[in-house]
Amino acid sequence: MSLKTTTFRFAAFALMAAAAWPASAYRMFQAPNTAVACDSNNGFVHWPSTVGTFNWYHNTGGQGSGKASALQAAMATWTNASQSDHVLNYAGTTGNGLNLSDSQNTLVWADTSTSLCSVNACHAITVMDLSGQVLQEVDIVFNELMDWRTDGTHTSNCPDTAAGTPLDTQAIATHELGHSLGLGHLPSSDPAFATATMGGSSCNTAGRSLATDDLNGLQCVTNRYPVGPAYEGYLETANCRTISGWVWNSDSPNDPVYLELKRNSTLYDIVLADQYRADLFAAGKGDGEHGFSRNTAVAFKTGTWQTVSLKYTGGTNGDISGSPKAIICRLYLFPESWSPDQENDTGGVYEVGTQFGTTDSGYITHLGFYWALGETGSHTATLWSNTGVSLGTVPLSAPGFGQGWTYGTLSTPVAITAGTLYRVSVNTNTKQAKSPCSPSSPTSLYNSFTNSPLIAYQGFWKAGTGFPTTSSCSNFFVSVRFDI
Repeated sequence: MSLKTTTFRFAAFALMAAAAWPASAYRMFQAPNTAVACDSNNGFVHWPSTVGTFNWYHNTGGQGSGKASALQAAMATWTNASQSDHVLNYAGTTGNGLNLSDSQNTLVWADTSTSLCSVNACHAITVMDLSGQVLQEVDIVFNELMDWRTDGTHTSNCPDTAAGTPLDTQAIATHELGHSLGLGHLPSSDPAFATATMGGSSCNTAGRSLATDDLNGLQCVTNRYPVGPAYEGYLETANCRTISGWVWNSDSPNDPVYLELKRNSTLYDIVLADQYRADLFAAGKGDGEHGFSRNTAVAFKTGTWQTVSLKYTGGTNGDISGSPKAIICRLYLFPESWSPDQENDTGGVYEVGTQFGTTDSGYITHLGFYWALGETGSHTATLWSNTGVSLGTVPLSAPGFGQGWTYGTLSTPVAITAGTLYRVSVNTNTKQAKSPCSPSSPTSLYNSFTNSPLIAYQGFWKAGTGFPTTSSCSNFFVSVRFDI
């Protein structure tokens, strides 16, 4: 019942145990030696999408004699399941033994001790030739020291590895063939273990048929790595709030599809498209359960441009339509590392601000300014149209040390349009952060400043409060935070 790989030489896959598991506890085998869930980022062992039928050859030497019917029945158990996307074909007999270089998937009775399982350590073992997680060839070795039966008269339990132990050929062959499809062992602590072929029932005749948990694992293989898929889908939305769209495999019209969500070409997560959408159902996309929508993760919100792409996990692994999309989240108009050249006494209340625009439409989520040391009183920041219409306000509090950048969150983000001018302003009471109007000052607005896609054009001020109307090439350090 052990599983081996030859990715970097042999590595044993032992029975897994865990404290708590989901209702469907099936596990997939991830080389070199891990049991994982269906949505594991790194995938699991599977055949290429071009391989729908794979042939098995039977070495009838030793106890292999007379086992053809049992092996064929085990193959049919997986092939005939409605969840299956593969055909396991009994292709005849062979004289070949364990050999992962002979281009044959072989079933053979031989010694499983020494380099395979150690002395009497396993009833049977599945040995794989892999390229990454993709199967190239598989051999299954049945322990020749056991008593292999086909008439249901075995008496063993799985832990019994003594030489001569009676075992049911069909049940254990069914279990090992499950490994060849990518299924791993259930944890022995899970309630489903006793009845599952990929668990404890492989050592009795009940293991000849598949339990619900085995079928769920088989469905996972079909959904994540389908044979010859005919994909169709679209990344409809990718912004700082939501990543959503739909995807469908017309070859399996009522099955969900797994996608790889990538951030800047690096795999970030696996997305399952299984949400019902009436529009998809109306358009004839199977049962309509092919949508996906998820909140955009914090990892994408860095204040820098990020690429969001979604790729199919099966088939050609290409991007879905509409992918990739570029987003930028939590971008400040002025970098938080900036500090003013001057912090001046004002001698009165002034409204100071910044005229700005964007090359990409999006949302203003926060307003803020640089609080000069010694500044007092209450402050309200306002987002304006360039003609003086108030679009949103937020109160601001002093930063922790009484100096530095402080921001407030708008109760509702304000949509702004590419190519349109806006102003953001705040009242100052006694002290004011400021740069001189000079090209030699790196923070002045003598020339416009671009923090793509935001552009700061010039400063504005007004004695008293309200919409600032007098332009200046000084920077008053009034800023916004922007999301696509």
